[in-house]
Amino acid sequence: MQDHQDDANHGTPTKGWPGLLQAQGLQFDNPAEEQRFAKEYVEDYRQFHQLSIFLGIMLYYIFFLWDRIIDPVNYGYTQAIRGLVFAPMGLVCIGLLQLDRMRKAHEWLVITTLTLANMGLTVIYCILTDGMNYGSVGIVLVTLFTFMLLRVRFVFYLLYSVATLVAFNLGQWYANTQAGMFGINNLCVVSAALMGLFAAFHRERDMRRKFVVEDELRAAKRKVEELLYSMLPDDIVRRINLGEKVIADSYGEVSIVFADLVGFTHLARKLSPNHLVETLNQLFSEFDQLAAKFQIEKIKTIGDAYMAISGVGKDKEGQAERAADFAIGIREIVARMSDRNDFDMHVRIGLHIGPVVAGVIGSARPAFDCWGDAVNLASRLEASARSGAIHISEQAYWRLRDTFVIEQGEDVDLKGMGKTPSFALLGRRGAGTATGY
Repeated sequence: MQDHQDDANHGTPTKGWPGLLQAQGLQFDNPAEEQRFAKEYVEDYRQFHQLSIFLGIMLYYIFFLWDRIIDPVNYGYTQAIRGLVFAPMGLVCIGLLQLDRMRKAHEWLVITTLTLANMGLTVIYCILTDGMNYGSVGIVLVTLFTFMLLRVRFVFYLLYSVATLVAFNLGQWYANTQAGMFGINNLCVVSAALMGLFAAFHRERDMRRKFVVEDELRAAKRKVEELLYSMLPDDIVRRINLGEKVIADSYGEVSIVFADLVGFTHLARKLSPNHLVETLNQLFSEFDQLAAKFQIEKIKTIGDAYMAISGVGKDKEGQAERAADFAIGIREIVARMSDRNDFDMHVRIGLHIGPVVAGVIGSARPAFDCWGDAVNLASRLEASARSGAIHISEQAYWRLRDTFVIEQGEDVDLKGMGKTPSFALLGRRGAGTATGY
């Protein structure tokens, strides 16, 4: 993995202030990514910020007791300023944070409120007799509150610190603060701001690195899930995610389709390896798209053979008809590709309807498969079909005869099953039909 800083930038930094922030890992060069980070880092803490500001309002007002100790004569004015000006200002900020349309202004609202609070303290200490001798205490408390309890991006903390320092020094100048106290006050306020900025800098940069890593983990998880969904039925993936260790089910009636390319072995001798794989990939990719269209589950490919099954998902209605349409579609795809590429290539297909046991096997490379006599029969039907034919069983015939054109053929001697009635699926009624046997 590359340096975290490079990860956080996600690109080449631009020039100027944005470029400086990017170089320090404090801004993404992608505005959309920066906006997502701001939402996660700041906006999602809206309720916490509201609670924190409410707590700050109470503390801000309660400190009028400190004013009374400093100046028993003028503290009434400062108490009014605290209670009638800045407490309502904090409540307004809390109310605005509640509005969804103000989400993008979240940081501006928070930092503006806290900056005005510090300016208010400066005014208060200017009113109190010798107030500036104690001014740094209040400013430091608000600064610590800002950096510890609130979460905004570093650049807003920096703006807050600069504005606070400027306002406080103007107040000291207006109050004619003695040189010694002027220096001590600045030492306290600047130290608090620098410590806060240092903590905020590293906190935000770490959070940005975490944000990038979590993004990468989510992307990796999506790829794994996409791979699982391409290998296994949706329901099986859901059950795996729920923690099932052994997945095996019996299905009373499903439709099994076997398809095998005829002439592909001869074609393989004529094509380069790359061209061969490209052709097979294109062909099977179209099979996969067709399977998705008819809600057929691809089971596996073995060389140039393709196996699929219908009726194992939630939607079992019409599963036999969908399997028949899928078989017809396979034949049409192979015919089109053969014509387009001037290949002498055809397909033979077997289709049977019956019970199976299906489940997931393997741990390193889990695979969804199905077993039973119905699977064997569908495979034997495919092997006994002529080139370009869709060979179906008697069970399939009785299910499909009202919707499809089917031609009865002679009994065939299937390996391990003896003489078996056979039929050729030609096409849907009312559509063009292909030849059978």
